Amino acid sequence: MSDLTKRLFIAINVPHEIQLEASEACSYFTHKGLFKGRCIPAENLHLTLKFLGDLELDQIPMIHEILSKISMHSFTITLGNLGAFTTNHIIKILYFDLISHWLPELARTIDYALEPIVPREERPFVSHVTLARIKSVADKNHFFKEVERYHMQKLQFKVTEFVLMESVLTSEGPLYKIVERYPLRAS
Repeated sequence: MSDLTKRLFIAINVPHEIQLEASEACSYFTHKGLFKGRCIPAENLHLTLKFLGDLELDQIPMIHEILSKISMHSFTITLGNLGAFTTNHIIKILYFDLISHWLPELARTIDYALEPIVPREERPFVSHVTLARIKSVADKNHFFKEVERYHMQKLQFKVTEFVLMESVLTSEGPLYKIVERYPLRAS
């Protein structure tokens, strides 16, 4: 990345009560020694609607213009369950999902709208918030049993906006900065 680009993504930030519930879940898993890795700091928890990657600075006004034309009603999300993503049978991510039938529609709308600038996503949208990045798990069966057994509170929150975020990579992990907010219509 150069001074002429920014690493961008589009997201929904999660409110404080969801951050607390998520931090409690990650603490539970780390205190039980169920994995080696790192929990995502609570203030960095978000649901990515679309990752844009490193974009030229002169592309940002076009992205802003496209995103500001997206018209959708605000909606409610329910905190779901824990899950884990694997790559070649290696556990990489502990996550929790957010449930709303409007989330895939918002992600799809954004994906199609930005197609002239950023290629459409080939993978199906998976509504998740990364809770921890995992380096290793000693006992996979025990880990997955705990993931299934752990129940998060079924908290809800209203989504009233989505945001364009910049990700600045540092040695301590990424720093996120809101570039622009896009309000949803009151429902």
